[in-house]
Amino acid sequence: MAMRKTKIPALALILLSLSLFAFTTACTQKNNGPESTGIPEPARGETGSFAQYSKEPPVSEPPKITADEQSEDMTEFSPPAQQTTEPPETTQPPQTEPTATEAPETTPTATEATKPPKPAEAQSIIKNVPVTSIYIETDKYTYTTGETVGFKVTVYPGDATDKSYSVDISGAKGKLTGNSSLAFSSGGLATITVFAANGISGKTQIEVIDLIELAAEVIRLTNMERANHGLPELSGGNSLLNSAAIIRAGEIIGTFSHTRPNGSSCFSVLDDVGLNYLVAGENICSGLSSPKAAVDAWMGSQGHKDNILDPEYTQIGVGVARDGNGDFHWAQMFLLGG
Repeated sequence: MAMRKTKIPALALILLSLSLFAFTTACTQKNNGPESTGIPEPARGETGSFAQYSKEPPVSEPPKITADEQSEDMTEFSPPAQQTTEPPETTQPPQTEPTATEAPETTPTATEATKPPKPAEAQSIIKNVPVTSIYIETDKYTYTTGETVGFKVTVYPGDATDKSYSVDISGAKGKLTGNSSLAFSSGGLATITVFAANGISGKTQIEVIDLIELAAEVIRLTNMERANHGLPELSGGNSLLNSAAIIRAGEIIGTFSHTRPNGSSCFSVLDDVGLNYLVAGENICSGLSSPKAAVDAWMGSQGHKDNILDPEYTQIGVGVARDGNGDFHWAQMFLLGG
């Protein structure tokens, strides 16, 4: 609200004061009753309008405003708008198509998208490729006791889910010595069967030759020849003498001679195994396929026959070895004493 300040000349002020004094006195006299207007009587000798002495402006009569003042500050005199207590009338918004600002349908968050599938779902995702056939093969057909039997197992298809297998051996007595190797302690026909995890199987057969049995057969046939000539049997139970004969059978694979590969005499092997003896003899042969063929060959050679039928010998040791080509090598050692 604007305020205006105007200077009044002194003479005019005196005249105005006298006029106001007379007017105020008249008003006061008329309103001395119990119901007073509440306007105090101005003090004697003071100048100014009564509005300057009024503690509170009249409530019932708002100040008059000229057109200029109203236009100058309209909002200062505008009474505050009365607030209505009635609630605003609500209207249903029209149905509209979703705008670009509206939230789209919710999509899985990153964490929801990477959740692992349930077990049932996982089973449908993982492709199970079963084994349809399994094969086992060895590098050769005939083996000897104590020899390592290597084998290879092939599973089809190559991308089978489970390629594990088990091995079963029947016939000759053998056992696994590694992931892909076997060893046999007895001779005969051996069947090796492999079983896939789903029950599919494959098998192969090998011949296992027991070299100890071959050596025992040589001893038996030799004693038969001695018996035919009225001579006592030779004892074949000396393990050290048999060990010496086995060493010699292996040595003659590379050096077919009564001289050992190290240049020493064949009888030095008896010292190597710790045997004491008085008289010793040796028969060797190579390339013969059976004990009978070996004994028959020795009996057909006079020097070898003399060792077999020597009445002084009391013990015999026999060794049999087989080379990479499948050929057998035989050695007999005779002993007096020990």
